[in-house]
Amino acid sequence: MSTKNESWKRLRAESWCSDPLLARKNDPSAKFMKLSQGVGPYKFDEYSVQIDAFPTNLSPAAYLKEFAENPNRAVSSWVFDVANKFRKRVPGRIALGDIWDIDVMGPDNGSIVLVELSASFGKEKIDAWFDIQTIECLKYGTHPECGAREFGYEMVGENVRIYTRGVSRAYMNLHRAGTPVQRISWGAMLSGIAEGLKRRGAKVSNSSVRKEIVNQAC
Repeated sequence: MSTKNESWKRLRAESWCSDPLLARKNDPSAKFMKLSQGVGPYKFDEYSVQIDAFPTNLSPAAYLKEFAENPNRAVSSWVFDVANKFRKRVPGRIALGDIWDIDVMGPDNGSIVLVELSASFGKEKIDAWFDIQTIECLKYGTHPECGAREFGYEMVGENVRIYTRGVSRAYMNLHRAGTPVQRISWGAMLSGIAEGLKRRGAKVSNSSVRKEIVNQAC
């Protein structure tokens, strides 16, 4: 299990950044965009939605793998699709060093790299998550944000809580205007996950998204 504070602590520490080869595993031009390169306050956030019961033919573990392989296909939300279009460079199996290129709404796109997987990733009936870090690379240049984000789920009795948590800073002051778009995007993603799972047979009594955003001075 990874509590919210444990996730935030891990994302804030960016321990994987001590291994620059991880960023370059699938792209020699890639390098981590660390929080120290950003401007303004550190933004800690969490967005989540609770699923009362998953479809009988789909487990939370299988769904998280689906999401990692193709977020837009796994999420049922046109708002999320407009704001972020993810493309995994190496299709299929999830592995450290995997890169997703993101067509971000507006003129500034970005890329991310998989930096950590929970030991429970892909295992049934146990909490699991994966972490990504923003990168700079030849394809899209710099990402609008510096920092890391986690996607995962946790078992709450018989229910499943799906979440994303992030620790980030804007790369330049110009990009701070994109923060409202990010908030809309992550909220739409979680709402889309709930609605998409309902159509596949899940039970969701309340599809409203819970969110928490905390800004901390440097």
